[in-house]
Amino acid sequence: MGINQHYSQALTEFNFFQIYFETENGKLFNNDSILTPENWEKNKKTFFKQRMEQYDNAYTLTEKIQTELDRIEGVSIIRQDYKILLGRYIKYLKACKNESGSALQQKEKNTGKLTMTQIALVFVYSGKQITRDNGDSIASEYGHSSGEALFQKFTKYSSPANRKGKPQPCTPKKLQNKIDLLNSVIELLPTKDQKRVKDEVQILINIQEAEYQ
Repeated sequence: MGINQHYSQALTEFNFFQIYFETENGKLFNNDSILTPENWEKNKKTFFKQRMEQYDNAYTLTEKIQTELDRIEGVSIIRQDYKILLGRYIKYLKACKNESGSALQQKEKNTGKLTMTQIALVFVYSGKQITRDNGDSIASEYGHSSGEALFQKFTKYSSPANRKGKPQPCTPKKLQNKIDLLNSVIELLPTKDQKRVKDEVQILINIQEAEYQ
């Protein structure tokens, strides 16, 4: 390897193993941004999150992790510190992939097989996308076969009116079913994403009280 090529690869390694800090002026890189074997444990979650943010939101987390693994496994590294970091990162990625799959299995164990409507709502409230391109793979993850049907459900419930508006025609039974549906996905969501669905449930409850009580 020539000097210029060696320098270029060393710079690529240096740029890869960095995190950034969000400031009012944008992303900040400083001495604390540089990953080392000593600060890996402290910064690995931030590094993982920022790496995943580089991938299309239409990808599921499992798909993002697998794409990242495909990109970095077998990559040639010069510096020993970065060889160690790469090994740790690959191990961390595989653990996250297994955890993602286990979480899905646990959800299904606790709640039974999720309906397509529940899956669509989980993705809507989580800010994730279901498209015609990824619909089949997401449906398959949850034990369904029709990505197109899942995409249609996601499109429907991406509209706030279809989540928190009165069903048409509005009957006590239909309104209660809608409340029960939204309540059924709250525990399937990360804590940070639960507030919006709870707020929308309350809107429906307010409608219920105004219409039928």
